[in-house]
Amino acid sequence: MRVLIPFISLCPNLKPIKKILFIDDEPTLLELAPLLFDEYDVLASNDAEYVFDLIDKFIPDIILLDIIMGLNNGLEICRAIKASPLHAHIPVILMTAGTLRDEFQQYGADGIIEKPFDIPLVKSLINNHLGF
Repeated sequence: MRVLIPFISLCPNLKPIKKILFIDDEPTLLELAPLLFDEYDVLASNDAEYVFDLIDKFIPDIILLDIIMGLNNGLEICRAIKASPLHAHIPVILMTAGTLRDEFQQYGADGIIEKPFDIPLVKSLINNHLGF
């Protein structure tokens, strides 16, 4: 089953609205992501199999990617994104509940955040990667 939850936020300031591709298999997080990151344009999806299609259609400025999603391995997906000449420039932040925390850099990830999220800390990390 594919779940895509597009959400466009209206930003009151003059900064251009940046796009976050949020990939996770947790339905609650997929619903909450656009609300938690309301100053961004968020596409939340559980469809890790088609991550390159999502990237090509949505053209995100940053990707938040769960490490463990059923049959899909977020670490290998990250490695594939970073190996792609068309997508390697996009920052990838991995999300984890604690497993594999020390391995993220060898897969090319730009950062890692632990679940449950500290939202201000996550926003700060996102903004640092986006140049704000």
